Amino acid sequence: MTCKNMEGGIELKAEHLKAIVESYDIKLVPEFKVKWLEKLRSGEIEQGRAKLRSINDEFCCLGISCDIVDSEQWEEAVHGQYYFHRLGGGWENGFPSPDVLSEMFQTDKEGWEGGAEKVSSTLAGLNDSGASFEQIADLIDELL
Repeated sequence: MTCKNMEGGIELKAEHLKAIVESYDIKLVPEFKVKWLEKLRSGEIEQGRAKLRSINDEFCCLGISCDIVDSEQWEEAVHGQYYFHRLGGGWENGFPSPDVLSEMFQTDKEGWEGGAEKVSSTLAGLNDSGASFEQIADLIDELL
């Protein structure tokens, strides 16, 4: 399993992700998954931490998901250090809005919202703990 190829805390977060996916039986929308994996593995996007997208165009793995859903919704923060993603009328800078999550995840099962939030939070934790986009893509490909 992919999780075993990761170091320390990242491996624990990957195992946690697997447990969440199994518990909620949650999956990505297939077309979205293909696009997300392609972007994560492209090598063309700089990886950032703690924000969906920095002013230097460094993206968290979840920032890439926001960009896939609607790349026209970015607005620079007043102090100019990062961008907000505004889909659904919100001002999101650290986590995708419910509107983005509903485009990412299959919504046909009861409780998908809670599973989507937990999966996304765990993916953000992996990103911010040093997992590479390639490692995150491998987990998404295997588990979601």
